[in-house]
Amino acid sequence: MFWYLLFFISILTVTYRRISLRNKVYCLGGVVFLFSALRYGISYDYFLYIRYILSDYRHIEPIPALIEEMAHYIGFPFFFVVTSFITTFCFVKGVKKESIHPIDSIYFYIGCPFLFFNYISIVRQALATGFILLAMTYGCEKKLKIIFLLLAVCCHFSAISALLLYLPVNKFSKRSMLQLMFVSLFLGTLFISLLMDVLPSGYLSFKLNQYATEDMAGGRIWRILIYSLTIIVIINHNKLLSIRSTNKYYIAYCQ
Repeated sequence: MFWYLLFFISILTVTYRRISLRNKVYCLGGVVFLFSALRYGISYDYFLYIRYILSDYRHIEPIPALIEEMAHYIGFPFFFVVTSFITTFCFVKGVKKESIHPIDSIYFYIGCPFLFFNYISIVRQALATGFILLAMTYGCEKKLKIIFLLLAVCCHFSAISALLLYLPVNKFSKRSMLQLMFVSLFLGTLFISLLMDVLPSGYLSFKLNQYATEDMAGGRIWRILIYSLTIIVIINHNKLLSIRSTNKYYIAYCQ
């Protein structure tokens, strides 16, 4: 409890200091990084990662496996420092480049249950999400977008879903986008079943089956809110595109 209290006091202290907006964004990012990197025992898989690092087990994704291998020889804190730095750097870089209200964006990142405090418990997914954010931020630069998407997949294979960024949503009508969303909700389970039948037995099919059959009780209100937000974004996508053309990448991933 003490470390959480210190974290929020640090956030408020930086927020109300009389420094430039640019420095304030970096300082808030620094506080987030330090809490994530130096935490001990915080997050439900913290000690699980330590067991992985101290043993010979390595994740199949190359980037986490490489960091785990290095941490095996340097010390387990190295893993949390490096992963926290990459995740925080990607977020701060994206906020600094694209957010109209960066301080509010940082507050949202910290306060939303599905973001910061969730990401410190799902380290590989957090790494992948950070690179996906950079892919959206640099969506106009095709080579960079491809590089960031490849890095995301190398952190967690579920990042393959980021191929949605290539959807030409600026050419879709509101009706077609809503239809696509509802069709994906109803056909998603069928698609996963077909995919499990096609994939050869191994790690990928095992993990897909594990995620598909895992009990997802809880969080129902937040899922409803996310679906509602998605519908609102789709309904207002023309207005969002008129404000900033790069919003099409965020709309695509929201879809």
